[in-house]
Amino acid sequence: MVIVCLLGPQHLLSQNENGHNLNELHETGKHHLALFLGNTHNDGINAVSVGIDYNYRWHPNLAVGLLLDHAAGSLDETLLALTASCHPISKLEVLVGAGPEFTEEGTELAFRIGLLHEFELGSITISPVANLDLVNGKDVWVLGFTVGRWFGH
Repeated sequence: MVIVCLLGPQHLLSQNENGHNLNELHETGKHHLALFLGNTHNDGINAVSVGIDYNYRWHPNLAVGLLLDHAAGSLDETLLALTASCHPISKLEVLVGAGPEFTEEGTELAFRIGLLHEFELGSITISPVANLDLVNGKDVWVLGFTVGRWFGH
């Protein structure tokens, strides 16, 4: 994943459709904080999910972060994960992460694979998100959207 992001299509093109240099760090900041709202689907049960995500983009195409997601109602699950993400093409983010998932039955190690597309309005982002959590041999789908903001240089 890192090699694709470092040597991917963004480096073959020096500018995006708006004329911004893609080899520079994000023009509105290195830090991104977002709120998540969506649905968690686990073993045929759906629950409302809310969360908060933080990312630090240390390279034009690479970021590290932390997320906290909670599914409430029919489910009671909370995921706390360290993440790494890359932007193989402009505005598309591929995410991987791992961390504990806390449930009524105990704590399990969860792995997350995610995909999102950023729509930017200045420093504000709105992103549809699709995540697959792998927990104890089960596939848990988390679908929704984030609203976030870039800040700090």
